[in-house]
Amino acid sequence: MHDEGQQLVGYGRYVGRVGALAVALGVGFAVGDVPVAWADDTSSAPATESRASDQDPSPAETTDPKSDDDTSDDTESEDVESGDDDAEDDDLEGEEPVDEEPAEEEPTGEEPADAAVVETEPADDRGETSSAKDDEAPAEPSTPAQPAPQPVTTAPASDEDDTVVDQPADDSSPTDAAPTGAAEAAALVTGAASRSAVSHTFSPAPVTQTLTAPANAVRGFVSNVLSWMGINPQGATNGPSVPAQNPTIWAVLAWLRREIDYTFFNRSPHLSPALMGQTTNGALLGDLFGSDFHGQPLTYSGTGETPRGRVIVDPRTGAFTYQPSAEFAQTGGVDRFVVTASNTSAYRLGGVAGAIQNVLHRGAQILGLAQPDTVRKVVEVTVVTGGPTVIAEVRVIGEAQDSVLTSADGTRTYRMLEDYDDSTGTATTTVVIVDTVTGKQIGDPVTVDGRPGELSLSPHGALVVHTAQQTDRATGTSTTTVVIIDARAGGAVTAPVSLEGERAGVLQWSEDGDIVFQAAKVFDPTARTWSTSVYVFGADGLVVADPITVSGLPVWNRGTILADSTFEFNDAGTRAYLTTHNLGSGVDATTPEKTWVSVIDTATWTLVGDPVLVDGKPSGPLVFSLDDTRLIRVTTVDVYFTGTSKATVAVLDAVTGQLIGDPVTLDGYALTDPANDDAIPVVRFSPDGTRAYVSTNVWDPVTFDETTQISVFDVASGSFIGTPIVLQGRGRGSLQFAEQTPDRLYQRVVTRFATDDQPARVEVAVIDAVTGTVIGTVSATGVDERNPLQFNADGSHAILTTIHPSSQTHGTGTTMLTVIDTATGTQVGDALTLVGEPSGGVLRFSADDTRAYLTLTEHDLATDKWYRHVVVLNAEDGTLIGSTALLGHSVGAAQFSDDGTRLYVTTDQVVAVFDASTGDLLGTAAFDGTPLGRMMFSGRTGDVGYLTVTKEDPKTDSPTTTVVVIDSVAGGVLGEWETLSGSATGAPVFSTDGTRAYRLVTVHHPKAGTSTTVVATYDTGTGNLVGLPFAIGGLAKGPLTLSADGTRLELAVARLDPFTGSFVTNVITLNTGAQVADPAVQT
Repeated sequence: MHDEGQQLVGYGRYVGRVGALAVALGVGFAVGDVPVAWADDTSSAPATESRASDQDPSPAETTDPKSDDDTSDDTESEDVESGDDDAEDDDLEGEEPVDEEPAEEEPTGEEPADAAVVETEPADDRGETSSAKDDEAPAEPSTPAQPAPQPVTTAPASDEDDTVVDQPADDSSPTDAAPTGAAEAAALVTGAASRSAVSHTFSPAPVTQTLTAPANAVRGFVSNVLSWMGINPQGATNGPSVPAQNPTIWAVLAWLRREIDYTFFNRSPHLSPALMGQTTNGALLGDLFGSDFHGQPLTYSGTGETPRGRVIVDPRTGAFTYQPSAEFAQTGGVDRFVVTASNTSAYRLGGVAGAIQNVLHRGAQILGLAQPDTVRKVVEVTVVTGGPTVIAEVRVIGEAQDSVLTSADGTRTYRMLEDYDDSTGTATTTVVIVDTVTGKQIGDPVTVDGRPGELSLSPHGALVVHTAQQTDRATGTSTTTVVIIDARAGGAVTAPVSLEGERAGVLQWSEDGDIVFQAAKVFDPTARTWSTSVYVFGADGLVVADPITVSGLPVWNRGTILADSTFEFNDAGTRAYLTTHNLGSGVDATTPEKTWVSVIDTATWTLVGDPVLVDGKPSGPLVFSLDDTRLIRVTTVDVYFTGTSKATVAVLDAVTGQLIGDPVTLDGYALTDPANDDAIPVVRFSPDGTRAYVSTNVWDPVTFDETTQISVFDVASGSFIGTPIVLQGRGRGSLQFAEQTPDRLYQRVVTRFATDDQPARVEVAVIDAVTGTVIGTVSATGVDERNPLQFNADGSHAILTTIHPSSQTHGTGTTMLTVIDTATGTQVGDALTLVGEPSGGVLRFSADDTRAYLTLTEHDLATDKWYRHVVVLNAEDGTLIGSTALLGHSVGAAQFSDDGTRLYVTTDQVVAVFDASTGDLLGTAAFDGTPLGRMMFSGRTGDVGYLTVTKEDPKTDSPTTTVVVIDSVAGGVLGEWETLSGSATGAPVFSTDGTRAYRLVTVHHPKAGTSTTVVATYDTGTGNLVGLPFAIGGLAKGPLTLSADGTRLELAVARLDPFTGSFVTNVITLNTGAQVADPAVQT
């Protein structure tokens, strides 16, 4: 560590210089100790804001005795501060600070070795680090240099500069080094018995030193100025104190500090140019990524002709566009141009104050205290051939939606675009069809009034139907528009048809694809009722029949879930069934709920009889009997209306739609599946289909006791059989059924709710579906958390997963596994108690059905670390085989290889590979960054896996995207793709042969408030980029699609036109450059 004398000697250099300047200009400065509040705050800036110097130490650095003192081998942070003080004496090379705008210079023809940008930095790196509060993020991230040739790179910084200027010496201490290779993998995986794993240990990011010396130099001056303002930062007695928390005062102080720093101790701007990609016309997009030492905006110049093209530099953002000449674009190669960046306008005061400031600033530059305001850099760009090129581009007004339809043969794509006027609340929707071979538009775009609804392609691919919806702000009435389009030639088949009301459910097609129907719902504000109308269209776009109008809303359950499919059909397709009910927005809550079941003849599209009215709201979906001759509709009359809940079971003839007997009323509300109550049946059948079972939950308003009742019905007559089965406790979900055991039904009930003193208890009743009797019951500790029973391959054993959660936080509870013999309804062995709570789904079974896997999340509060446990069970009897703890948060569900020999489990730090037959851990792949979902995998063992990972670029503090290549057989990292600036959009798209991958990323530009979409091509064998990435301004809409032969890519990009205020979408077809074999010689 430097002793105090050494520090004072170093600081004294500034005292002398400031004193000389003060005498020369007639300004007196008092010099003394400075409190902490007046030190520069750059050390508090985010670590990612700092970067290493790009210039080797100059001769002055290596020979200056003071510099030798300041760069001793001590490891305290003071070493860095002193070293940086000396750096201010260094000369500037390559990146040249200049006082005035330089004249345009012709770049030299010499090419620097191993570098694509002629660049050197001021040795003092404070110009690259900014205050946490004052800095503004760069416009867009740079692309780090990679092994493959890069269009724009920076000269590599020396290791000495990295240590002396930016990074505290103890950052590289061996004790802080992150584990690598096998050591890192071992740190991320532990046995279940003892967790000694630690996460990646990263060295602290480099942080530059504070401007202690300059603050000491001006201490007296600043104190005097502030005392005139009534502020006493150092406890002086010449002015009253102001509370430190006053934000206005501190804002003034921050501004004053910046102005003083600029006037006397300015640091030249820093530039880190990088290319982002190539546009549709072959221009290269890039950014200078300029940064000021206080994060203030810079001004840029450099627009003009280059030896092989022309460059345009945005003077405000530093973004540049380089357009190569036509000849240069074909041959490729290197071109150079000169750019400048200045921070003068960010600090220069106006009027007399500015004139005085300019005199002081020039004096500080003469004395070597302040660096020049302007820096000049020679930027080198490399035009690369071989990447994706544009075949064609379709430009349409409107913002494309994220969904895209593709024809069965892959030759057409269909997209919806919305042009919304926020001032009027009106919109138009356009459908555009693009030929994926030529990239050209097919037919004229079809535009209708309204916001986008749905786009649906007919089963035979000849028609595409589009719906849109418009609501009148003044009246509140809605209109749905339907238009049928020729899917092959484009254009509307007939004029759009307007339907009264809002869309209700999705478009549905008949099996032959010649009929499509759409439901619309209408609210009558006078009668305060809803009605639903069904419109049927033919292939010619005309209405086939009169609309079918029935009372109520088309919903599955609880009046809130819009049915994905409005209709249900019988197996023959001769009947369509529609369920509606009367409870909707604006309906009087005192009106009892009603449900209607309507049967429609699909030959004539007319009602078969009158709709059947049933009391209550729908519970679960409409259920068909096993022989398709009966419909069963279960409803619940809410306790709100009657004081007690009642369930109704109505049996209908599936052909005539008439009731079979009177509806039967049951005590309690019908039990539905808690996780998917609008899709999981609430009715189960005996193996021969003659008996139906329904469970209800009964609550006693006097004793508050709850019971679960299971009622049995005769399917043919709809009559009640015998007496209900009564179980003590609240039912959990509807009756469960396993295909392996059709003669068994299972009902879960909660017999005890959890308290602070004891956990909850769940009971499972095993029921004989033939006789309707209870075979046995099994009790387990904990709650089932909506996890259903799971069964082994032959259905002989069921496994119940329950949880005893902790009141502290997720991951601190325990999980219990209870095994049930389905033949006897008894428990097998003792329940397993495991640390953690289920993650990524429930039990997963191996392909040979010999092993079952459960992943659990644990949060160790003592160490504040997270683990993902992989529990291996014997699938036959549920006994524990082993458990492995992986460090990190859970990412997705476990994955199996297609042949069932491997299991893959991902956390946010590692991908683990298990032998699926034995449960043994085979290997791990550790990675840095944040994974975007699970590993992508072809499913074939032996094929590599791909994990998309995002990281932060330490230079720009912006996201980058890479792909980690994983050994799917033994685990471990095989390699990593070249890094792209930007955030990944979706998963990579792979060519059929797997040799190419296409990645879509989005680069955001905070300064400009815009985005760029980039498409990059990778060689999956090497992980290197193929050619230069393609770039276009705007946000990607929908996925990146690849043609079947792998020769063409298509993407849609939308951006806001600043002149019109409307969105514009570009649908672009790219040539991937992939070679396709001649069909005549293919085998």
